[in-house]
Amino acid sequence: MVEVVGGSAVALIKATEVAVAVGPVGQLSIRNKFPATVSAVEHGAVMTTVKLTLKSGRPLVAAVTREAAEELGLVDGTEVTALVKSTDVSVAAV
Repeated sequence: MVEVVGGSAVALIKATEVAVAVGPVGQLSIRNKFPATVSAVEHGAVMTTVKLTLKSGRPLVAAVTREAAEELGLVDGTEVTALVKSTDVSVAAV
């Protein structure tokens, strides 16, 4: 392990590790909760790619089942909360 002090870093999150919630999020063990807006929805036969814009302006992508996307009513402009367990975040120096 290399320690980089004062350098830049980027968080890497796989789309399959991002959950999406609509409406109030209650108490959870998941620590990373990001308010976001759906910017695009691309349905496949089974899976749906949901492109999000975080309140910070940064992009994030979630891969959810088509059934879940339809049940949640995910369309462009939907306000959501992106949820990511801290164990699913990798940090890399840039």
